[in-house]
Amino acid sequence: MRRLVTPFVAIAAILVAAAHPASAQSPRELIARAAQAMGGADALHQIRSVSVEFSQLQYALGQEETPYAPARATMVFGRAVFDHAGSRRLQVSETRPAFAGGANTKQRVVYASGVVVTENNGAAAPDVRGVALGAQSRLIRTQPERLVLSALDNASALTAAPARTWRNETLQGVHYVVGSDTLDLYFDGGTGLLALAVQMVDDAVLGDRANVTSYQRWYASGAVKLPRQIDITANDRPVQQITVHAAEVNAALADSLFTAPADVALKSSRTVMPPEVIALTLTDLTNGTWHLSGGNYNSLVVEQPAGLIVVEAPVSSARMRAVFDTLASRFPAKPVRLVVATHHHYDHSGGVREVLARNVPLIVHERNGTFFVSVGKMKKSIAPDRLSSGGRFAVQTLRDTMTIGTGAGRVQLFAMPSVHVAGLLAAYVPASQVLFTSDVVNPQPLPATLPSAGSKELVAFGEQRALTIKSYAGGHGRVVGWDELQRAARP
Repeated sequence: MRRLVTPFVAIAAILVAAAHPASAQSPRELIARAAQAMGGADALHQIRSVSVEFSQLQYALGQEETPYAPARATMVFGRAVFDHAGSRRLQVSETRPAFAGGANTKQRVVYASGVVVTENNGAAAPDVRGVALGAQSRLIRTQPERLVLSALDNASALTAAPARTWRNETLQGVHYVVGSDTLDLYFDGGTGLLALAVQMVDDAVLGDRANVTSYQRWYASGAVKLPRQIDITANDRPVQQITVHAAEVNAALADSLFTAPADVALKSSRTVMPPEVIALTLTDLTNGTWHLSGGNYNSLVVEQPAGLIVVEAPVSSARMRAVFDTLASRFPAKPVRLVVATHHHYDHSGGVREVLARNVPLIVHERNGTFFVSVGKMKKSIAPDRLSSGGRFAVQTLRDTMTIGTGAGRVQLFAMPSVHVAGLLAAYVPASQVLFTSDVVNPQPLPATLPSAGSKELVAFGEQRALTIKSYAGGHGRVVGWDELQRAARP
């Protein structure tokens, strides 16, 4: 028996050693091994284009039913063409929404001649500020075949990254800084193939956000291997899961693939523009109630003897600083006394950390209380703020109703049931008969009509709470009369 067992143990030890190299490899060795595993440096240099057919689960991070519920997912089917030789990219896709009754969206995105044009259901739109330009050019640069090749060609700029445990395996990595891209690349110990690309970015809600892209199921596509499964997470929460069903390298590409309406392309920016100056407009809704709007987001401001009540802190800390500055200019003797967040969705809570950093009390629905406390405690070392080194802040919760203040300036807060999200708050100001909440109805400019489903929710809520409402001023869009909502709610 001893003679049978000993060779088996020896073979097992060899297999384990092969899967987990005993000695750490240098950044140059890791990259060279990855390039060889993909087909060799010469084969990578000869890649002119890659075309893929894919399906994708796109998760709506920050748009969950509750803060810790699974993110909603939409199905995307499409084709992407990466013309590395011509610095062009095409993606044609169809998105199927996660919710019942939603319409499919057919999208075509063209990046060519240094500009981006996006067509949704045939309607073309320019990339006016170069936001899509930056995203598309980075998509091309960070494809695995380009990442490994770029790292191979810039090996002297690489440094060792700390080892990382992933799926119960310890991976060696390199710190990659080339141009505007800063990533940590990690490699499978057994195959040598690229396993992870990790980028740290600042996030208004999550603080230090780790965007992790994993590459799996590598298959031969001609002379090179490419991944057929690509998963992306943000702080361990799913963002995308991509399955590549077919891949072709160096296919003949007709220029007609990358055409876009010339008049729309002319309006697209050829550079990534700096962020726009945040301009806010304060509109008097009567009796000390104001609608503060700008950049497709709105807040409600209510003037009280001791200060101001603000409902909604959306988008980002920068936008919320603009809110505080605007109100300080208009009401120099009245500070913001407290802020209300209608719900947890990231686009409506992105400014909350600025509120907490100023030690202004925040009021939220009780089921969102733990989440908003965690926002104030998030590690934020990439773009430090006033809470980064600790500091006091206050989060108050309500279950059903709360009244803030007395007399003409009082504000009533109510929990409002909605299919959009659980834990939604609505604010009502009796003096002006104004109701405010977010995302239930987003009134678009006339002649657009109001959606029936959301209008029914608002009208039913007003009737249930026996509120006398004159107008609805929501977190998006224009202010509308209550009678317009009542008409839209009728069967």
